[in-house]
Amino acid sequence: MIKNVLDPLGAIPLHECSDEVIDINELENRFKFEIPDELKELYSLFNSSVIFDSGAKIKPNQATPLTDHDGYQSVEILYGIDNQDNNILQKNAMYEELEQKGYFIFGSSCGGDQLCLGKRDLKVYCWDHESGESEQEFYEVSTNLSSFFKRYSRMKMKQLIMPRK
Repeated sequence: MIKNVLDPLGAIPLHECSDEVIDINELENRFKFEIPDELKELYSLFNSSVIFDSGAKIKPNQATPLTDHDGYQSVEILYGIDNQDNNILQKNAMYEELEQKGYFIFGSSCGGDQLCLGKRDLKVYCWDHESGESEQEFYEVSTNLSSFFKRYSRMKMKQLIMPRK
């Protein structure tokens, strides 16, 4: 299913294929979390992080600070398991406080907001990295990863840059 969704969006690896990849079992042990089948399928197709040559967007369940006037949010990158920059280990280590709150980062939206899975409910969330202590931090994007991938759409070039509200 993932290949059929990502191909029309021009999904391409961020880096050349690497022989050094993070083992899925190591990831699961490190984050005390079973990696969902959709991400395992993604990692079987791409070792590297994935970017979108044609642009990608999704209409989140809940508007985020980066939602455009049509209700869509860009998806900039899905982090990979290779031993290169922007991999899943680096991003989860960079935002360790999200793991402590029960989230697993797997991608990013334009502007640096992170796409996360709730470890308990397996919903997809967007974390607003600019939120303050008294502001809402997490916005529900999708009820699960399967729904997240099925709701992908292609972006028009003018939609690639979205100002923060």
